[in-house]
Amino acid sequence: MVDEGKPESFATEPEGSAGHDTGSAAGAETNGLRLKRQHDLHIAAQYVTLALGELPAVRRVVLFGSVARPLEKERPHRAAEREAGLQWTWHHCEDVDLAVWVDDLSDLRGLQRARSRALKLLLDAHGIGVAHHQVDLFIFEPGTDEYLGRVCAYAQCPKGKRDCATPGCGATPFLKQIRDFVLEPDALDPAYCVCLYEHGHCPGLDGSVLRPLLAEKRHP
Repeated sequence: MVDEGKPESFATEPEGSAGHDTGSAAGAETNGLRLKRQHDLHIAAQYVTLALGELPAVRRVVLFGSVARPLEKERPHRAAEREAGLQWTWHHCEDVDLAVWVDDLSDLRGLQRARSRALKLLLDAHGIGVAHHQVDLFIFEPGTDEYLGRVCAYAQCPKGKRDCATPGCGATPFLKQIRDFVLEPDALDPAYCVCLYEHGHCPGLDGSVLRPLLAEKRHP
């Protein structure tokens, strides 16, 4: 069973939330949905991490990006929100960013399957719907921490899509390259990330009720 409250690292509202008018009841509802979305994606990250941790090639998994840190305020992007009088909203988390260190690139299809399997379990157990393409797996080389690419969302490589024509894309099967993509230098700053799995241990899940599930998998 998954904790239905906020993950321990997000036990309080983001800093600066108290005392700021969201503009209306609609604003309060919108921001409540933004917080719930972040929470749901955080749970999705935990599910996927548990599935990835079962694969021998996976050495480390780190959650980064907006799901891993307190939400920031931003001006409303949608016309309906501006028309409702909202002066600000919490950032809307679009997807999950997981950095994954693997020592063997020969079975990235296996990472795809693990991700899909975990998200189906999440939907079946808790009604939280997260599509497989909304969980990005950024692949890194152990030892050097070199960014290698992302796990592709397609079940076939190459798929014959425009994306597949990007230089280097698919040179390693299912390792996607994005033209002109550069990982931000501080993207994996430990101050803004959560290490969920490392060498058979799950430090980022110590306070999670998913911890007993991990113990079941390790000791059937």
